[in-house]
Amino acid sequence: MLFTHLLTRPLIGAEISKPARKYAAEMLAELHPFWEQQAVFVRDDFIYWDVLDKLANADLITRMSRAVSPPAKRILVVANFNGFLEQDNRRSKAERQLEELFRHASTDGAIVVWIEPHMNKATTSGGLFSGIIKWVKEGWSRFARVNTEGEVSDPFLTSECRFQSPLTPSQLHAVRLSVLRLDLGRYK
Repeated sequence: MLFTHLLTRPLIGAEISKPARKYAAEMLAELHPFWEQQAVFVRDDFIYWDVLDKLANADLITRMSRAVSPPAKRILVVANFNGFLEQDNRRSKAERQLEELFRHASTDGAIVVWIEPHMNKATTSGGLFSGIIKWVKEGWSRFARVNTEGEVSDPFLTSECRFQSPLTPSQLHAVRLSVLRLDLGRYK
């Protein structure tokens, strides 16, 4: 038992919607047996988080900080946030909380993977990704970098795949995603 405890990694899910948190926990519970067959042990914790609420943001940061001590490499996955952030000027309202979250997560080797549906609101000039890149270049440069190293020169990548619908097996549906990677650390 002690052996598995030493290998257990924390996974903190943060979401404003209680049904979404419950659904995520149920999906993750289905994956646990497969991961454990590969000696991957995950302790998940899904908490309330509203990016516009400073106290909820502080709770998330505290939970992250306590989850791994000493600080280890981290990956923050942000997904499907564009619709929320683009309403009622929420993107600018969320900037300080996102800055604080990323700053506190910025340990050597930490990264942010931001996944959005491949839509103009996320990918065009003035869209969400260009706004995040602007934040990084203009104010977050001491703890965040846009990853464009190696063969990748674009600040974000896109992907498309098709899946067979369980409801209509004769139809294929497309899923198009855009992914932005930020490297976190302490930069001079």
